[in-house]
Amino acid sequence: MKDRTKPKSLVMGKLHIDDFEYWSRLARYSPERFEEERSAMLASYIETMPEEQQPRLTRTQWKIDQVRSLAKNPYDALNRVSKLMWDELMELNKHQIHLVEMFVSKDVSPPVKKEIETAQILPFKRSEKSE
Repeated sequence: MKDRTKPKSLVMGKLHIDDFEYWSRLARYSPERFEEERSAMLASYIETMPEEQQPRLTRTQWKIDQVRSLAKNPYDALNRVSKLMWDELMELNKHQIHLVEMFVSKDVSPPVKKEIETAQILPFKRSEKSE
């Protein structure tokens, strides 16, 4: 008979291959418990990271959880989280390009932000409708 005890959690940042069946069954048959254990496992993993990184990792996990909560189904969640990761990667790439440009040009000025277009809001008088 297969051991159905709770898995050892994370090892070297990855789930043990044996844990997949446990997590799969838990997600299928007890989604609420799956979410509780998933959250607890992620929180305990974040606690193993250097203290100065923990707030950023906690914020990132919160953001991922919010994106997942908006999803219609697991496939939608996967797509949304994947897009979030790509967006973050592209933003990081912009900063890297700026750093390289600064190094090459020896220009240490901050990147130029585009001006936000503005418009004047015109007041309109209400017209009285005659009956």
